[in-house]
Amino acid sequence: MAVAPETDSSLGGDTEHTPELDRSKDEDDVIVVTSDGDVDEPHGEEPNIRSLRLRKIELERHLAAQTRQRESIRAVLEGDQTSCTIELVIRPRVLVPDTNCFIDHLVGIRRLVDSARYTVVVPLVVINELDGLKRGCRLDRYATAEHAQMVQTEASDAVTYLEDQFEKRNCHLRALTSKGTGNNDDLIL
Repeated sequence: MAVAPETDSSLGGDTEHTPELDRSKDEDDVIVVTSDGDVDEPHGEEPNIRSLRLRKIELERHLAAQTRQRESIRAVLEGDQTSCTIELVIRPRVLVPDTNCFIDHLVGIRRLVDSARYTVVVPLVVINELDGLKRGCRLDRYATAEHAQMVQTEASDAVTYLEDQFEKRNCHLRALTSKGTGNNDDLIL
């Protein structure tokens, strides 16, 4: 770390000295602090230096007290965290699958709806996209013709499943319109 040189005004000129020079000067002096806080100094020291040394000792004590206070606060906070652990369990009630979920995981979606633990909400955009994929897909969008055929078949199965469940008025499967209203009567496939 670079420190800008300071000028020593006590020498009566613009003589520059660095903190390293100050350290070597300080290392020659012996200061003894007694238990009652008095400072025993070498004889012949200037009053300004003596007051600076006393101020330094006072600041070091203050810093040590602040450090002890921070450590005690940290210990209290860490103690509170370990004594009252909060366990947060997230249990969703509404699931919103996208088009890929219906293509790749229709069996899982069926299980979720049949479990009656969740309400599966299908956005109208997903229904329209599945209907478009059911009619046939462009082969240039897929790596192979087999994959395109699989997407078309799965989309057809998904649309058939949704139509069947909406006809049965399954309360665990809802359609969501673009305006945000969820009503199975709004759904027209």
